[in-house]
Amino acid sequence: MNILKKLREKAKFFSILCVEDEEELRESVVIFLKKFFKNVEYAEDGVQGLQKYNDNHYDIVLTDIEMPNMDGLELSKEIKSINQDTQVIVLSAFDNKEYLLEAIEIGIDHYIVKPIDRDFMVTTLIKGLETLELKEELEKQREVIMNQSRNSSMSDMLFCISHHWRQPLNAVGVAIQSLPLMYEFGTLDKEYLDKQVKESMEIIQDLSNSLNQFSSLFDSSSKETFNPIVAIDEISLLLIDVFKNNGIDITYLFDNKDEIYKANIKGDINEFKQVILAILNNAKEAIHSAKEDGKIDKGKINFNFIDKDNSIEIIIEDNGGGVNSEVLDNIFDPFFTTHDIANKKGLGLYISKMIISKKMGGDLILKNETKGLQTIISLPKL
Repeated sequence: MNILKKLREKAKFFSILCVEDEEELRESVVIFLKKFFKNVEYAEDGVQGLQKYNDNHYDIVLTDIEMPNMDGLELSKEIKSINQDTQVIVLSAFDNKEYLLEAIEIGIDHYIVKPIDRDFMVTTLIKGLETLELKEELEKQREVIMNQSRNSSMSDMLFCISHHWRQPLNAVGVAIQSLPLMYEFGTLDKEYLDKQVKESMEIIQDLSNSLNQFSSLFDSSSKETFNPIVAIDEISLLLIDVFKNNGIDITYLFDNKDEIYKANIKGDINEFKQVILAILNNAKEAIHSAKEDGKIDKGKINFNFIDKDNSIEIIIEDNGGGVNSEVLDNIFDPFFTTHDIANKKGLGLYISKMIISKKMGGDLILKNETKGLQTIISLPKL
């Protein structure tokens, strides 16, 4: 395929910002780029370029190095700090190794030496566009994996709370069935009727509340900031009876409870709930295995909340015996699992790590302790 035709085909969905202080060169480059790109803008120096980039994040930035007010390397550094995925291509009238080394450290994607060779510039732009296309495809695949994990979490949760719902539903069923029998034998009085109605309505209300909490896990209209302890409370309230029925106690410890409940973090509360749910499900399975092997009599999961100057640290410990140290380094790899392959997809911890680190700017690590696994989540406070 002709390279100009290839550039036209690839560039039609992308935007580009040209930052160049030489007016004649800038105008000729912009005229050329407008033949191919969806949106082309220009700036006369680094300061103006950064302002325009902040107003409208461009897919590609083509910038000169030597400019007044702010040079191209400083501009490139600022842009990469805002969005690492932006393709930055620098122009320079000379081949200086020091500039090149600094450009590499900043993360500049491509380098074009002046005077500009048209074919070389076209080829370089195509490389940048192909990188953007690849990143878009990877993002789509990531969303597919996220949806798979979300569906898996929903399935796990439904299975888990179905046992919690079955017992109270049976109680309501027994109460309703007893009423016509008592009426037939003439033993049904208003006091007993009122009592059964009251108790049944309380059970139905509890089930309705738990259903609302369950639905909130998969609500797509969540806020951009939230308190992580409130999110964990909602998960714990939904699961605490289920875990108790499985012989597992959930406990909280705080070093500064009031401050921790005031602190907010940036992120999607429902994605954070998915992380906590995955960790709790893993802990439950580990405890179940340890109990079957006779290593423990009762399961314990402890949340320890630590308030720091700029972050909240959440330490989740269980007494399920931990993870084989030989596989601990690989546990966040996609599709890695310590479970039966037929029953598990191995996405939980990979997705959890990605949500905490990539989307929330925090960190998630696992450590083996004496009695079991320790999960440490660090989240920056707003």
